[in-house]
This record gives sequence, C-alpha cells and structure tokens, in this order.
Amino acid sequence: MTTLRNAISTFLVLASVAGSAQLRTERTLRWSHGSTTTEQGGAQEVRTKSGTEGTSAAQWTIQPFAGAFYDKERGLPFYHEVMPLAGNVTGFSAFLRDGVYVEVTREESSAWPALADLGPEPELSSHLSWFRKVPQALISVVPFRRSPSTGRMEKLISFRLEFAETRGGGGVPKSYPANSRMASGEWFRFGLVKDGIHQLTYDNLRDLGVDMNGLASDQINVYGGHYGMIPFQNNAHPPTDLPICSIQVDDGGDGNFGPGDRLLFYATGPHRWDLNGALFVHTKHSYSDTAHYFVGIGVDPPQRIGPAATTNAEPTTTVTSFTDRQFIERDLVNLVKSGRTWYGELFDLVLTYNFAFETPFLTNGADATLVFSGVARTIGTSNASTFTVSSGSALNTSFQVNGVSDNYIASQANTFTQTFTFNPTGSSVPLTISFAKFDPITSKGWMNYLELNCRRDLRMIGDQLGFRDPLSVGTGNVAEFVLDQAQSVYRVWEITDPNEPRNVDLAVNGQQRSFRVVSDSLRQFIAFRDGGHLSPVLIGRAGNQDLHATALPTDLVILCPPAFMGPAQQLAEARMNEGLTVAIVTPQQVYNEFSSGNRDAAA
Repeated sequence: MTTLRNAISTFLVLASVAGSAQLRTERTLRWSHGSTTTEQGGAQEVRTKSGTEGTSAAQWTIQPFAGAFYDKERGLPFYHEVMPLAGNVTGFSAFLRDGVYVEVTREESSAWPALADLGPEPELSSHLSWFRKVPQALISVVPFRRSPSTGRMEKLISFRLEFAETRGGGGVPKSYPANSRMASGEWFRFGLVKDGIHQLTYDNLRDLGVDMNGLASDQINVYGGHYGMIPFQNNAHPPTDLPICSIQVDDGGDGNFGPGDRLLFYATGPHRWDLNGALFVHTKHSYSDTAHYFVGIGVDPPQRIGPAATTNAEPTTTVTSFTDRQFIERDLVNLVKSGRTWYGELFDLVLTYNFAFETPFLTNGADATLVFSGVARTIGTSNASTFTVSSGSALNTSFQVNGVSDNYIASQANTFTQTFTFNPTGSSVPLTISFAKFDPITSKGWMNYLELNCRRDLRMIGDQLGFRDPLSVGTGNVAEFVLDQAQSVYRVWEITDPNEPRNVDLAVNGQQRSFRVVSDSLRQFIAFRDGGHLSPVLIGRAGNQDLHATALPTDLVILCPPAFMGPAQQLAEARMNEGLTVAIVTPQQVYNEFSSGNRDAAA
C-alpha cells in the first residue's frame, strides 16, 4: 500500500482509428516531500528540491506527486502530458482506462478542499496543438474521483490513456492566387447588417462613385464573403481572396446599366449560423457589426444567378414547417478587460429582464430549444445564486450558479450555459429572466446570449422569408417544400451556397408554391416579394491593391494605419538601407483581401 500511495503509474497507448501499431510508454509519478511551486503559464508546476521546504505563496500542505501541475483556481494538483502524434493527424479523442484507486487520506482532504466538488470520474481534458508543424496531444488529468460505490474521495494510482486519432488524407490542396482580384479594375465598398436579398440601384452605384456613363451591365459584379468571423484555428481554410457573388441584373434587356436599373443579390450579415446535430448555433462576430462587400467594375466575366437543381422524383417527405433560429446578444462589458468575451445585461440593481423572439406561425405541438448563456459571481465556493427562466405557462425553471473563491488568483465568476426544451404557442416567444442573489450586495449576474431554435409553419410573411429543414435531411431523401400564402412571392432562391444562389422553379397551386429537391444534405432557401429589398450602407471607392503579389522572401512587413505612414516609411527606408526587403501594409488592405473588408483579427 505504501508503494501505491507513493507512485502513480501511467500507461499511455497511442492507437489510430485504422488500427496501426501501438506505442506504449510508462510514466511513474512519485509522491514526495519538500517541494516548492514555480509559475508555469496558467498553472504552477511542482518542482522537488531534496532537503528544502517550500517557500512559495501557494504553499502545499500535503506534497503531491513529483512533476504535478497546480490548478490555481481550485488548488488541486493535476497530471499533464504532451505527446507527439503522427504528422497527418487532424484530431483525436482521449480515453482513460483501467483506473486503480485508493482513498485519499484525511490530511489530503483537508489540504485540497475542492476535492469535495469532483464527480465520479477523474477529469480528463485533451487538446490538439501544433509545434513546428508537428501535431501534439496535450492531456491533463485531475487524478481524483468520488467513488460511485462508497461516495468517498479517491485518488488515481494507475491508469492507461488511449488515443483515437483522426487522420487526414493529403490535406487541403494549396491554391493561392498569384494576384489579388483587387489588383485591376475599379472597386467600391459597401456594408450591410442583415441576412437577406439586397438591392443596389443606378443611383446607389452613382453615389458610390461609379462612372455611370455608358456602363455595360456585364462589367458589374459583386464580391464578398459569407463566412462571418474567420475561424481562429489555423487548419481552417477560408477563401484566400475576395469571392465573387452571383447576382441578378435587371437592366431592361439593353445591356446598359442606366436609370431605373438595379442589382439584386443575396448577402449575409457579420454573424454566422452552423448546424450542430438538429440545432443551429450562432457565432457573433467579435470585431465587426457590419459585413462588407464590394462592387467590382471590369474585373471578371459576369457572374449571374442560374437555375437551382430540382427533381421530379416522388418525395419521401413533405416539408410544411421549418426550423427558425434567432439570438439575442449584446456586448456591453468585458469583465476582466481582456480577451474577446463580452457580456450584456447586468443583474444587480435590476434583477429581472424581459425579452421576446418574434416567431409568427409557430408550429402547434413542436418543441423549441432555448440556450441561455451567462456568468455569475457569488463569493464563497459553497454558496450559490439562482437564475429563473420563464416563458408564459410553457416554461418556468430555475438553476443555481455556484460561487467562486475570494482568492485573488481565482476565477472572477463562473460561466454557465443552460439548455431548455419547451412548447411555446402564439406568434412570439416572451422570456423573463430573474436573478436571486445569495448576497444582496456582492452577488451579480450577466447575460451572454439567448439562442432559440423553434419550428414555424412554412407560410410567407413579410417581404422575405429564409427557411431550411434539418428534419428532412437523410440519405436518399427527396423533400417537397410547400410554401403557403405565397401568392405574392416574386422568387425563391436556393442559398445553400450563399455566394452562388440559384433560382428555384416553382409549381403553382392556388396560394401555394412548391418544389422538390434531393435532401441528402441540408438545403437552404429564401422567398421574397418584389419590393422591400434591403438597402446596403454605401461607403465609397476602394483603391487597387495586390498583397498577394508581395515579393518573396520579404524580411519585414510593417503593419500600420495610414496616420502613421510617415514614420513607417522612415523605418522602412532605414531597414532597406541595411539590405532588408520591406513591405508596408495598412490593416484595411489586409481586411480587404483576406476578410472581405471586415475588421478581423484572424485575417
């Protein structure tokens, strides 16, 4: 038993999904006495010094195993391992197997009071990292659990880690244009804030600065991305240049863009929706509340809207309702004055807020899913404040958010994300959120966002209606979409690829419009009337630029706003006199070519 208490043996097994050879390495972590703690990034690593006593402010009462890392927030030791992976690994899952446990001692329980909050399994976290283009598995294990059989706290003595790797093929083929689209032609920038059908008229182009004298319609194109905020992961592959958008040009058929003519095009705002299972999740743009697009004159051949791919096959499902998705999120305060996470409504002096989602033609009997995310601060880890969420008689539920330590190195507050399923009725979903403080003075709460997925009948309302149905998706499925109250609908466009919308051929049956499509993957559409199109915000001319053609190798890139261009030129000249190759770039030039003109840290 002494040996068990003084050592943790760790057996690591690396195995690919394809069942390749296994790599076994053994780790022995021995408990020792007389150690001090030293800072290591966001944790504190335990270093053993024979014959010395710990002098750190974070003094251990009971020494953990040698090589342990220290969780500042909870004061618990944890095991951390970095393992190199195969070069073509794109992801992995880690599993803890064959754990052997013994009860923690009374002294250990007293030294680490946060043990009482742990669950029936050791906490295992894993992360894929890259170092010099080599993938690495970052594994952390909090080697304690509450025994499912006795309810007593136990520490992990030995265990085995298994890795299930996801291997990529040859990766994404590298394709990088030699020159930017913005290197030639004339360019004009505009912005918008909503998803939908937008219109640019003759007067709009003239106000942007376009020379309208004898302008041929075929010279006009619209450019811009529909991907929202660029992913932070460096293995994502956003467009490497401005994408071109398919548009509809109404010029009377004479080929010239004159007074009374217009462009119609689909565009998305700055935020993004992604399907996760049967529900949609949103990503709000952290850096821009406006999505930017460009009019390009004389750059590419005309990109126009073509026909959508429909079918005459017998439908396997008839779609008369769709999944609507909405969110409420305001960025008002950054609690730690760092990072990109901002919060909205403060629950302090005001303890109750009312919200509402407009959801006309809710489908009777269909469940809705609400996600409520936020943060709360209550002093004391054994204390908790309470949120209550209600929606008429359809929803009334409460949950607690545990408190935090008053230690200055502990978390400022505890985050939460709660999901509720309920059955709303009517033409809107009203919500009331209340906060019950544990301490009337110090307890506070903040809302991050509300996110709603609900089912609505597929009926035309308003000037535009975007719709999609994840429930119709399946291998070999053919979905017939039946749009009711659609007698005044002008067009239905498929917007599955938002850069390349397609016109859907509609069947007419009274006030209904219908069409059939293969639905082995999610198909998305928008119906709209001829009028009430959204109007962009005009910005003006954008000059030619070509960062893609920057000479390589470039020794120094100076990124500076136009206001500092003079000093940047002086610095560049000094470095060029030293024999360096220097390029000066403004942030907006980077945004124009790599994030569709939007302010974006990942560009």
